[in-house]
Amino acid sequence: MIVQPKKLGLLLFVSIFLHLGASAQKRSWLFKKKETVDIPFELVNNLMLVPLKINSTDSLRFILDTGVSTTILTNGSVIDTTELNRTRRITLHGMGEDLSIEALITFGNKLEIESLKMTRQAIICLDSKYINLSEKMGTKVDGIMSFNLFKNHLVYIDYTKKIIHLHPHSAMRRRFFRKMDMLPLKIRNGKPFMEVTCTYSDGHERSVNLLVDSGASHALWLKPDGRESELSYGLSDTVFLGTGLSGAVNGYYSKLPKIAMNSYKLRNVSVAFPTKESYSGHYEQLKRDGSLGSEILRRYHVLFDYRGERMLFRRNKHFREPFRRNLSGLEIIVPFVGLPIYEISHIRPDSPASQAGLKVGDQLLEINHKNTLTLDLSDIQSILERREGRFIKLVLLRNGKKIYSEFKLQEFVKQRPM
Repeated sequence: MIVQPKKLGLLLFVSIFLHLGASAQKRSWLFKKKETVDIPFELVNNLMLVPLKINSTDSLRFILDTGVSTTILTNGSVIDTTELNRTRRITLHGMGEDLSIEALITFGNKLEIESLKMTRQAIICLDSKYINLSEKMGTKVDGIMSFNLFKNHLVYIDYTKKIIHLHPHSAMRRRFFRKMDMLPLKIRNGKPFMEVTCTYSDGHERSVNLLVDSGASHALWLKPDGRESELSYGLSDTVFLGTGLSGAVNGYYSKLPKIAMNSYKLRNVSVAFPTKESYSGHYEQLKRDGSLGSEILRRYHVLFDYRGERMLFRRNKHFREPFRRNLSGLEIIVPFVGLPIYEISHIRPDSPASQAGLKVGDQLLEINHKNTLTLDLSDIQSILERREGRFIKLVLLRNGKKIYSEFKLQEFVKQRPM
């Protein structure tokens, strides 16, 4: 997990209300206590993709997600061809307007990542018709790996070098870690939660309890509290925010003047407020006010210490980058992963793309005089995230005919006069 968060409309709010047996949850990775293990990752649409093997499979590609407590396999062909152990049917709940979905859970599996091995693990098998991760991210993705598997280690994430370092807890004495700022976490059902202070336009400060969600590409999602209409940046019209485990998530966009995480303050932060129909008791069940996603996490060097219930962080070179959104109104997918074919899957009503006459199903051939055969999905999203007023020129294929179109990017969250 995504219309208009950073990079791509992939927002994976996957919350699974499921309690597994101790035999499936208390095993640790098998490696020497003093060993430090490095795990390289790809950063796609703000999300970390790590290599993972399940039982006898070749290396698969999984999103590393602090927002799920159990690993999820979504690639149907892998599910069909992999020897999976004991299975039974379960019901999952998550953000979206379809309430719940059915899935399979399998127990007693072996996981491998780099030199690490773990046995007796539970995996949820989810049909890709619910969430097709590959077409939304524009690259092959086989599932979502639970960050909770690293709970017995210090996990240091370097978003600039794209590498994860697993350390024994004795490494906390290192000078580098001692120079990082610390925020307390609460670990509930294998997921990290933290307190953040949000400042509204009138100076009102709201303390919120947020899920720290590395599997969501957005910056900040908040449960509405009635004061969002007072923000100096007005609310957008109702828009499609992304896809949750239980279907489409709709809501409103705005900007917060400031949020504070300990001594670090971020300004003009993009924020989304999902509609009540989309979260439908979801936040109340988890006792949280929203989630903090990877558009914020990627601006820091981050160390997770689940055992000590704390997160250490220090800003990196991305800290001062502005928060951008896709201003075109288009959501683009890759229907055939591995092929540079880009198709419009959603158009925001009254957006520049809608007013230009674009239609769902149109295939992009060129964007701003660049042949899409030479681009990947992140390249296209970067063009659509340029500043307000920039022109977008497209060549599209519709019903076998070329269509030429252009429009100007337009901010849909406007600042009110003060």
